[in-house]
Amino acid sequence: MSTRTACGGMVLLAAILSGCGEEPQEDPVLTAPTIVTQDDELTKDWLKREDNVDPAQWMAEKEAANDPAYDKEAATAEIRELLDRANENFVESARMIANRAVQLQNTLASKGINERARDIIVKLNSIKNPSIQSARFGALCQYYSTLREQGMSSDDALNTLSRHDASQMH
Repeated sequence: MSTRTACGGMVLLAAILSGCGEEPQEDPVLTAPTIVTQDDELTKDWLKREDNVDPAQWMAEKEAANDPAYDKEAATAEIRELLDRANENFVESARMIANRAVQLQNTLASKGINERARDIIVKLNSIKNPSIQSARFGALCQYYSTLREQGMSSDDALNTLSRHDASQMH
């Protein structure tokens, strides 16, 4: 695949997504999300601002869905650290980063590409490009998804994004 084709695809995606609304930026919340024990709260497909669910716990619950031996407590702590690091690099809240990562995991899975949401966060947070610091995590997910769906490997997609001007991703 040529760089021209990949860039053309990204430009087309940006034009399509420019009409998609994003939730308004959240004001910082003074209290941490509640640790939830009700299954209905943890099995939601998307966390809303008013849900007051710990995004790390929500992601861990999704990972543990069919694995009774899964250590949810340890996974929640690990995912919380990942979300905290990503929250330092991107403007979205931990909740929105978790939502976008799970959404991308599901989108890729529907195309036969299996990547865990937490791995997606690690990968996108590891891109070494100063302009990425100003990018929205959601926009970066869209670009990554497009590149992966075009047949790029994860490493190739990350390399492409590391060379891309993130100011064009808003």
